[in-house]
This record gives sequence, C-alpha cells and structure tokens, in this order.
Amino acid sequence: MKYIGIDGCKGGWFYIWLDDGQAYGFGILETIDALTGLVNSTDTALIDMPIGLKEAGFHERQCDKAARKLLKKRGSSIFPAPCRQSLQADELKAVLEKALR
Repeated sequence: MKYIGIDGCKGGWFYIWLDDGQAYGFGILETIDALTGLVNSTDTALIDMPIGLKEAGFHERQCDKAARKLLKKRGSSIFPAPCRQSLQADELKAVLEKALR
C-alpha cells in the first residue's frame, strides 16, 4: 500500500488506500488505534486533509463559508485551513508572521 487517507466520520474513522498499481480499498474502523496496522504498512498517511490552502491572510475562504452554510448542522465539519506559507514555520510566532504577508 502506497497511500492512505483518513477522516473522522459518524461510525469512527473512514479510510481509503491506494497502491502503485492503482488498486484501492476503503472502509470504516471504530477507533483510530484500529488503523495502526494500515498506517504502518504505507509510505504516506494523510489525515483530515483540507481541500485546499489559501495563499495568505487570516480571512476565511469564501468556498468554506458557503460550504458551512449549505451543510447547516454539519457545517462544523468545515474548518478553516492555514495559509500555505504557515506550513513552513516552526513556531506559532512565525506562522502568524507568514499569514500576514
């Protein structure tokens, strides 16, 4: 298995895996601990991934606001993602400085 993507869901943790030969599989496990074997047998594990990152600033993306409004009660599942530059920072102060650029 090459990649595994993981996200929380009502039943526990949804996962989907993909290998180099384009084979794939998916499922739901009750606890994140149950994913240990899958995660340990992969090259890259991605959990709760944002769909995209904004370039800079603290303002929320319009698409996130619209999705939250559309989902109503489930809107809390749409959360603000950091700006791309903040991923290169080692400390909170640097994250804030990069977000302001």
